[in-house]
Amino acid sequence: MLRKVTECNSPLSLALLYFRNTPIAGIGLSPAQMHLHRHLKSKISAHSDLLKPHVHADVPARLRARQLSQKCYCDRNAVALSELSPNLSVRVQQGNKWTPATVVNNYDAPR
Repeated sequence: MLRKVTECNSPLSLALLYFRNTPIAGIGLSPAQMHLHRHLKSKISAHSDLLKPHVHADVPARLRARQLSQKCYCDRNAVALSELSPNLSVRVQQGNKWTPATVVNNYDAPR
C-alpha cells in the first residue's frame, strides 16, 4: 500500500482513509464501520445514508467466527506433542545453551 502511495504521489492520509473504508473479508464490514458505525466520507461518491451511523451488534461474533475459521486452517497441519514420562532424558534451553535434564514427574498444567 505504501509503495503505491509513493508512486502515485498521493497523501498517506488518503490511502489510510481508503484502507479504513475497505471491508474485511469474512466480516463484510470495514474498520470504520466497526469502530465509528458508519462509512468515512472520501473522494469516492457514496449515498448519504451510508454516512449516517448504523450500529452492528454482531461484530464481536463475526470477528470470533473469522478467527475460528483461520484457526481451523492453521491447525490442519498441527501435531499433538507426545506425553513425557518420568526418567526420560531431555534437553532444556537455558538462555542460548541447551543442557541435558531428566523428567522427574508429570505436571497437571499444560506445557
